Amino acid sequence: MPILFSVVARGTVVLAKYATCAGNFTEVTEQILSKIPPHDNKLTYSHGNYLFHYISENKLVYFCITDDKFQRSRAFLFLNEIKRRFTTVFGDTAQTAIPYAMNSEFARVLATEMKHYSESKDLETISRVHGELDELKNIMVKNIDSMAMRGEKLELLVNKADNLATSFIGSNCDGIHYPIEDDPLPGRVRLIPLVLGCAPPCRVRSFPGNRAPSFTARGRRVRA
Repeated sequence: MPILFSVVARGTVVLAKYATCAGNFTEVTEQILSKIPPHDNKLTYSHGNYLFHYISENKLVYFCITDDKFQRSRAFLFLNEIKRRFTTVFGDTAQTAIPYAMNSEFARVLATEMKHYSESKDLETISRVHGELDELKNIMVKNIDSMAMRGEKLELLVNKADNLATSFIGSNCDGIHYPIEDDPLPGRVRLIPLVLGCAPPCRVRSFPGNRAPSFTARGRRVRA
């Protein structure tokens, strides 16, 4: 499975991002970014079937999400590359940039590098030449529970474009709300998955014209 999502941020301020499939990546990433210490570090957090890798350097965070089958070496080689390219292009301007200031330009770079580091077969040979694999051995893996989320539930919904398979992390059936965002294909039909046995019964009301339907659940109306 490829790198699912990547972002460059200053603290919790997202400067650029890209997703290879639909999911509530931004919501989950904001939770994690708010807990990352401000000092320089390289770390992988694990939670369920997913890994959250990041490099924090000079107040900027280079972050990506993969499943637990994806090689950590590839993830950090990818992060090192986007760090190099981001700092080369933007330099100190990132320190004062507004949210998404670099997204229109750098999202394309993220997309290209995500594809390359997900599919390339010669990465280990190249990284050995540069001595990068030895450095990766010192990067720790921690369970995300150690971030002290203060009772917050971390819920990641991933909707793979190829088979529409749905995966949940810590799914909470009480008041289900899983926004489908970060879709790399604008205009796609968005899917709202329901967890059998957890979702309350709902009634769909249709409206003429272009108005979106509303959903009524347990007497409460929610605009789609």
